[in-house]
Amino acid sequence: MQRNTLDHLPEEARRTQEERSDQMRLRLIEATMHCIAQEGYVGTTVTRIVERSRASRGAFLHHFPTKASLIEATVEHFTRMLYRELGNTIASMIDAEDRLDVLLQSAFDRLVASTEFSLFQEMLTASRTDPELLALMKRLGVSFLDMLLTATQHYFEPRARSESPEDLMLLTQWVIRGMAADHHLMNRVDVLQRYFDVWVRLLRTQLKPRAGVKGPPPKPKFWDRGLG
Repeated sequence: MQRNTLDHLPEEARRTQEERSDQMRLRLIEATMHCIAQEGYVGTTVTRIVERSRASRGAFLHHFPTKASLIEATVEHFTRMLYRELGNTIASMIDAEDRLDVLLQSAFDRLVASTEFSLFQEMLTASRTDPELLALMKRLGVSFLDMLLTATQHYFEPRARSESPEDLMLLTQWVIRGMAADHHLMNRVDVLQRYFDVWVRLLRTQLKPRAGVKGPPPKPKFWDRGLG
């Protein structure tokens, strides 16, 4: 049996070394996210990632034997980050008078003109001609929908004879994504905000918060098992 190289170290030293290893992985992942968002998926080479992270190529290969393994780790990190953002938004809206407005406005603010959306859009576009990336983005899509719909079911219910809350939230994320995709054409967040306010007013006629629900929704399925 191969012995773990950290087994002989004292617990404190082992923890410190593991923390450094985790920090290096995070540096490489964050560098990858910024490279994709700013330089495009095709322009995100191992050389550019190493330069941006200020790591060595040896450190890169130690943590990620291939670029594909780094991209997969980046997508999973991105998905978990979205879930944490959702959790922070939910925590802030618990005592709000209009939870629906708070949740949707937060999503609008977080995506329109954001690095996160640029990252997503670049990878989505590149996946059209990259089968491995396409499979990964499909898993990301399934995990995101699980996360969104689970939270919707937990916090909202339909008004009498209205549409399904899950269907309405699915449409909402397409509305926001479409606005975010068009932002660079007009560079006017205020115009997009005006039309988004119209959408929110329409949603208020269809959805209402569940009474007495203050706890967080269940963790999404991918959280413990990853995107695979």
